[in-house]
Amino acid sequence: MAGETVYADLTVSTEPLSPRAQHSSPWLCTSSQHPRWQKISLWISWIGNVILLAALIVLALQLEQKKGKSRMNVTTLTNMVECNASSDSFKSHLRSRLCNQTSVNSTCQVCPPHWHLHKDKCYLFQSKNTLKSWNDSQDDCSARNAQLLVIQDMEDLDFLTKNIPNMHENYWIGFSWSLPMKKWKWVTGSQVNHAVFQEKKPQEDKYCGAIKNKKILSETCDTIFRWICQKDPTLI
Repeated sequence: MAGETVYADLTVSTEPLSPRAQHSSPWLCTSSQHPRWQKISLWISWIGNVILLAALIVLALQLEQKKGKSRMNVTTLTNMVECNASSDSFKSHLRSRLCNQTSVNSTCQVCPPHWHLHKDKCYLFQSKNTLKSWNDSQDDCSARNAQLLVIQDMEDLDFLTKNIPNMHENYWIGFSWSLPMKKWKWVTGSQVNHAVFQEKKPQEDKYCGAIKNKKILSETCDTIFRWICQKDPTLI
């Protein structure tokens, strides 16, 4: 009937729900659990991305470093080849200017300024203004990476007579009397060529050798003379 009001009794149970019912009921789940796990998942994902990015950066740097070393090796090798080519060209130019040689396989023997080339040795004749004892003369030659003169044959002797400034002066050479062996020897340890010089026993304490007028003289080692040095030439 219109306008009638219907009343119904709603009975609510006051007994507590069983544990099973509590867990099965969606209304009893706390709403704060879902955002917390979402945050943890986001943090884990973010950390993983950071680690991956760092690994990629390290890998890229290693690759770039290897490329840099490879470029350096290629550049170094190129520079070495260019340097060798320049060196060969420079040596060829020196051979042409100093020795008048143009062959690639030829060698040019060069002596320092004021030294004289003869066969395969360079010779230096000391000036008139400088006089030294035999030992000091040897020390001077050693300081020049050389030694006192050693005469091997008549050809060496002829060269000396033509180039010594004054053959009438005494010049120390690398010739000395060996007391233990009681014989003359060169500073190189080589034996005397008897075809050039006749060995004579020195008088008194004259145990050092000098040259004058193509003759070997035995003199006191403390006497001061000029001297002659010799050394190997530089090969170009």
